Amino acid sequence: MVNNRLNVKVENSTVKGGDYVIGVVEVIIGEAVPASKDITVEVELSGREKTTHAETVVHQPPPHTTTHVASASSLPPSTVGARPSGVAITTTTSTPPPHTHTQVLKDKNSFVHQSMQLHLPAPLSPGLYSLPFQFQMPGSIPPTCKGKNWDVSFKVKAKTSHRSFVSFGHSSAKNTQRLFSAGSIPGEIETHLKPFEVSNDKSFMFHSGRLFMTSRLDKGVLLQKNALPYTLIVDNKTSKEVDHFEVHLHRHIEIKTKHHVTHDNQIISTFKSKHPLKAQHKEEIKETLPISSDIIPTFKSKLIKTTYEVQFLLVPSGLHFSLETKLPLIVPPPFYFQGPPLSSSGPTPGLGGVHHSGSSSALPPSSFPPPPAGYDPHRSGPEVYPPGPAGGYYPPGPGAMYPPGPGAMYPPGPGGYGAPPPGTAASVAAGGVPPYGAGAPPGAPIPAGWISVFDASGVPCYMHVATNCISYTLPQ
Repeated sequence: MVNNRLNVKVENSTVKGGDYVIGVVEVIIGEAVPASKDITVEVELSGREKTTHAETVVHQPPPHTTTHVASASSLPPSTVGARPSGVAITTTTSTPPPHTHTQVLKDKNSFVHQSMQLHLPAPLSPGLYSLPFQFQMPGSIPPTCKGKNWDVSFKVKAKTSHRSFVSFGHSSAKNTQRLFSAGSIPGEIETHLKPFEVSNDKSFMFHSGRLFMTSRLDKGVLLQKNALPYTLIVDNKTSKEVDHFEVHLHRHIEIKTKHHVTHDNQIISTFKSKHPLKAQHKEEIKETLPISSDIIPTFKSKLIKTTYEVQFLLVPSGLHFSLETKLPLIVPPPFYFQGPPLSSSGPTPGLGGVHHSGSSSALPPSSFPPPPAGYDPHRSGPEVYPPGPAGGYYPPGPGAMYPPGPGAMYPPGPGGYGAPPPGTAASVAAGGVPPYGAGAPPGAPIPAGWISVFDASGVPCYMHVATNCISYTLPQ
């Protein structure tokens, strides 16, 4: 039985285009790992779309021809009483039934694929080890969605092939955290932030005059999350009464699979009003079409394209005809209605030393109960941090910065808030404990291409700028 395992945690599982995906891989050590081999964990961010297309293939086998050859002596006498001379050749042709089978075609496309390697130096005692990671989403990504023959998904996966994690018959140990993508704001939205209007008219047999309708949207963009206001101007210049009007929101999805293109069209929302209009009468109608909150945003990718259209119908009484108009509509992603970002808009301060300017889910230190004396969030034991008045580490509050800077809050200790955390160069110089696993004297040079940073738990570590690899020991 394998007692060592991985667990992926992300700061915010809902992201949009351009967001940073920030999290940690928890390395749970149930059995001590000897010093024979360090642990390498590969973390991968991926996003992809998949489509399928099933078609019936009919195969018609070629006709089957049979030739029979017989001697003339074996044939019955001819009608004139004489036997024919030579041989007789007869040919029969049969057509086998056609064969049919279903052929399933598959296609896929990747939006994002990023990876980084994290390292834990052996030996390791039992406990919980947190390895931080961060990725950045591309500026334009589709939303997470799924249909009958199409699927868009995003995930973060961590895996290791270290033998202490792998069970019999497997080559690696894995853990996956799925992400929900809210998508990106469509590029054409700016051109639709204006009034959209269309008119149509029609005459009806045996009824003099014409029926006129103008449909109007204040904006060609869904600006309210659950409602679409619209205006109808109806001018009935016929001798027939208009029985009612209807409004339908159509969603059109174009799906590409190899060389095939299929369509998935649905009516997402509908409204029917019993609103009779008398003959020779003009009226302006203002109504609202209710919209479902889980509607898929407008987007276009390599394999999938989603568009929306609003259909307006006027139905005269007793006739099998109607007057129709259509207007395009862009449905933006959910965060378009909300204002504040769904997740952090900048890299976490502990990775690369960049100040985090986005929102933070961390609470002020006073919101956390005091940890036990000597507690180290990077390991489960008290071996690293020396006991202090409050005994350990508190997560930084909103606006905190790493490394030490204005407004930074560090764990309470002999120096109180704002004092350098145990393991930093300043702490080591003052007689403190060196960072976990580093074993490097104060002021030791860092190899070119590496920088000294802090992980999400505030523990000092080293990051390779070109590859984003994290090491808790001084690189050689």
